[in-house]
Amino acid sequence: MIDFKNYVDSGGNVASGNDCNGIFILVGNTCTDFIASEEPTPSPSLAILSNPESKAAPASARPSLSPTIAVTNDHEDNISCNRLPKDIDTCIDIASFEILKELVKDASGMMVFCPFTFTKNEHEFVYITTNVELVCSIRRQCKIRGEGRHIIVNGSSAKLFVQGIVFEGATVGAIQIQSGTSHVQSFCDTIFAYNKGSERGLGILTERNTFTEVSHCVFLRCESSDMGGAIFNRGAMLIENTFFDGNIGQGGR
Repeated sequence: MIDFKNYVDSGGNVASGNDCNGIFILVGNTCTDFIASEEPTPSPSLAILSNPESKAAPASARPSLSPTIAVTNDHEDNISCNRLPKDIDTCIDIASFEILKELVKDASGMMVFCPFTFTKNEHEFVYITTNVELVCSIRRQCKIRGEGRHIIVNGSSAKLFVQGIVFEGATVGAIQIQSGTSHVQSFCDTIFAYNKGSERGLGILTERNTFTEVSHCVFLRCESSDMGGAIFNRGAMLIENTFFDGNIGQGGR
């Protein structure tokens, strides 16, 4: 069972007299900065995933932990579910998952992709070690399908922001955030759908000493025969304005 004894939530969160005003509070009076999007709560169309009648409820998770690494303050470029520049008139057109993988490797800054649908094999994945933003130019029209993992985030310099991408058909966690990533990893307006397997966290799997925000996302029919069909989280995580429907697991954390 998660121990919430060091948390008080009354609109803004308070722990041991330290008012962080709506952001995560960790044991030891350490705060991780988040700013909620000012846009209204979306009513995402699930028609593109052949499930237009889905119903879901918002969820939040605030696990208690004692991190062994310092939290990097990401306050100046906090989460926003509209990172796409208003004057953007071009996007990166790519032809395969292999090209995407090589393009993102060691890249930094914002990368805006034209719509795509790629099917990958179970041994391929995108490896993130830098500060990079992966954005679809048309919301939820960039789709990665296939077995295995889709993205692995690793290292103290890794800071990933994902907006408008669909992750479908993973057989282990579509996104894995490995231990010791000191930045906040952010997922906005993103869909995790029909990921199914025997491991934990078929949508997002986070290890210890990680910091993650999930905002305006959809988790649809992610099924695990272990714990955490949609999410299995061992770090600190904020979930807001997010829909869950038909996810199955043996338990959760």
